[in-house]
Amino acid sequence: MMDIMNQQKQAVIITCPSCGHTVSLEGIARHCPICGASLEIIEADHNFALLGVREEPVTVKEEDTLIDFYERWRAGSVFIMLLGVVVFFFVFFDIKNSYINYGPYFWKSSENLFFPLVAGFVGFLFLVIGYILFRYFGKQRDALRSLSKEAGEEK
Repeated sequence: MMDIMNQQKQAVIITCPSCGHTVSLEGIARHCPICGASLEIIEADHNFALLGVREEPVTVKEEDTLIDFYERWRAGSVFIMLLGVVVFFFVFFDIKNSYINYGPYFWKSSENLFFPLVAGFVGFLFLVIGYILFRYFGKQRDALRSLSKEAGEEK
């Protein structure tokens, strides 16, 4: 066991059983730089190391930054629509409070109408703009995905 530990501390130069490339095993990182196979020491003696090659699945994460960009904008547009809904709740509670305080004739006072009209218009704009952005970026994302699928099928 001590021989194995001493051998692992030293740089061992071997030939990779997978690709035949000369590899230096140093420290803990024991991967072939050419084929990426994980090299394991099964048995070790003074000048001999029997190696096994463990195949690791190569996982390539395909990241499309443009699709992520469209998805972030879609999430932002949902936030804009929710902000519009919150503004409508403020308008609703302001109208309810004015009705409770002034009675059914609160519409005759111009100071009671200013906030609900302006806030209602802003809330409506938030809803419309958020919906337009949501639909637009959804269509762009879907078109980009279909283009990437077509390009993948052509290869």
